[in-house]
Amino acid sequence: MDRRLLRFALVGGSNTLVTVVSYSALIEAGVPYLVAAVIGYVLGIVNGYTWNRIWTFEAGPFHLPEFRRYVMVQVSGLVLNLVVLRVLIADLGVARGLAELLSVVPIVLLTYSLNRAWTFQARI
Repeated sequence: MDRRLLRFALVGGSNTLVTVVSYSALIEAGVPYLVAAVIGYVLGIVNGYTWNRIWTFEAGPFHLPEFRRYVMVQVSGLVLNLVVLRVLIADLGVARGLAELLSVVPIVLLTYSLNRAWTFQARI
């Protein structure tokens, strides 16, 4: 397996962990699920860009155009996550924790693909 692909996968796993753990902790603290999802995603965005830039792609210092693309991809993922959560929880009655797990996995795969093809494409 390509070293960068392995690193990207590990960072993606850490993003999922940061997102889900943050979401769960905030839910336990009584934060509404949509707010918890936003905060969890923001923490995942910061984690993911930092580690992908420094470790996965060894891209050096902060690069604003790259960061903008990363944020655009991640915010798109957040919007999709919120829509899926709303449907799963409010319309289908799925438990909040399970709903987050069900929504995060396919969205992580989608954002991974977009980031690989667009955000970091010049660095690959």
